[in-house]
Amino acid sequence: MAVEGRILTRAALIALVLSAGCTGAARLSLTSSPYSHEGIDIFAPRGTPVVAVTDGIAHIDTNGLGGNVVWLRTGLIGATRYYYAHLDRWAIDGSVRVREGDVLGYVGNTGNARTTSPHLHFGVYEEGAIDPAPFLAPDENLRRTVVEPTLLGTLVRTRSGRTPLLTGPLAGSAERGLLEPSSIARRLGVSGAWHRLRLPDGTVGYVRENSVVSAEPSLRRRRLAEPLALRESPLSDAAVMTTLERGTDVEVFGHFREFDFVRSREGFVGWAEMRR
Repeated sequence: MAVEGRILTRAALIALVLSAGCTGAARLSLTSSPYSHEGIDIFAPRGTPVVAVTDGIAHIDTNGLGGNVVWLRTGLIGATRYYYAHLDRWAIDGSVRVREGDVLGYVGNTGNARTTSPHLHFGVYEEGAIDPAPFLAPDENLRRTVVEPTLLGTLVRTRSGRTPLLTGPLAGSAERGLLEPSSIARRLGVSGAWHRLRLPDGTVGYVRENSVVSAEPSLRRRRLAEPLALRESPLSDAAVMTTLERGTDVEVFGHFREFDFVRSREGFVGWAEMRR
């Protein structure tokens, strides 16, 4: 099957995985032998454009295994991250906001793929690596997977008042704790009038449907009076992604403990320890 010049959109990825020979199918699911291979290899001619599968923030990097790589992160807290490795070269610089279909780079064999044919290593990560096969499955299969898929994985915040976080989707379930107003969480599932949430510290529990709202739009905007570290998680020793300069305008989406979840005008998203 000729793939010369084909752009690797979501549909093109599917076609390549299922094409004659199915070169990448042997690695369709996660494997651990002969080495940890967290993703799928999709072979294509060198220089084939690779595009963003969704809107988000794309960041270029280089490492010994993946060579020239791009990380694409979508959404806010707990968002899925997409990993593109072995690129011949990048089409972007640094960290930039991209739209679905924007070219991120071009197929190559950099990193530990130097002795193989050019290919894209495509990975999907949440808490850790997950099988990318469902993301590449034909649409008719995806439609049978979940009910109300637009709700799943989205960021929410609690309404005013303290919200009980329960162990199950029943009024009599044990209480894990009380969430402060505007607490940020990720919606994992829906069961009747109950939503299953994961907090930034990993705690999972249930709240009533009417006790949360979408985290967007933001609660407010704020101009920083001093430089502020933007961290990957709401912990004082968490990795610093960038430092926001004095005078930077940020949107505040919610809170967790003493941290605010913010987004800068440049598109950087993370946790900032705010002085109120």
